[in-house]
Amino acid sequence: MLVCTHCGGAGWTQTCEACRGRGRVQQGGMMPWTKCNHCHGAGKFQASPAIKAPRKRPAEMSKEEMQSELRKMGRKVSGSKQCLQQRLHDVFESNDRGWASRTVAACSGGQYLSSGSFRDVYLMEYTKGPRKGEKGVYKLFKDAACDYDRQTLKEETQAVKKAGQLIKAFNAHNDRVIAKRNLGARRRVYLNKPEIWEMGDRKVFVEPLIEGRYAKFNSNSGWINDGYQMMQALSHFSFHHSRGRYLLCDLQGV
Repeated sequence: MLVCTHCGGAGWTQTCEACRGRGRVQQGGMMPWTKCNHCHGAGKFQASPAIKAPRKRPAEMSKEEMQSELRKMGRKVSGSKQCLQQRLHDVFESNDRGWASRTVAACSGGQYLSSGSFRDVYLMEYTKGPRKGEKGVYKLFKDAACDYDRQTLKEETQAVKKAGQLIKAFNAHNDRVIAKRNLGARRRVYLNKPEIWEMGDRKVFVEPLIEGRYAKFNSNSGWINDGYQMMQALSHFSFHHSRGRYLLCDLQGV
């Protein structure tokens, strides 16, 4: 069974573009039809879990393995093994790459990417600070009046803080379950932590760019992407862990 190169085995199928889903191709107008070499006659690529090396928990990783994971995440890779392990447990992905810097971060650029219900998203590049030269995004309220509404800004930052607390609890819960049942390590969930910066006369939310294939995991109206069961588990966990007070939803990322 072939692994879908588009979803990486997330749980859906992709029509073969070479044969347009027919499973066979014709080299010329008068030539006989032959089996498509791309999909082996199936007409589509069926998703199935890719065969990978067993995932390790941070406590089981060597220093080199932890440095490799942190490097992929764009985080600091120097320090003791204990420091590296702590960084892997840190839920937030922030503009300062997780360690103090004397340089005040700054950015430039502003290429439009997409829009949500309340904000427009722009691509930019860090020009100062520990992420200098890396890509990031800033989110601008469609309604400029929100820039100066202290209550709106406070609610935005509090929502991110609470989401981080719930995700941290979710990761810790998974660690306890796999240790108790002697299961293989699971993926950890991380969260981009935006900061409020001033850009001209506007206030914007700045955060690192998430590299990878972007996907929407669920919505705030009940829709879910069945290919990402772990993210559905996170939403379910957030409701029960908070005893019905909070529900993490409308999740998206890579």
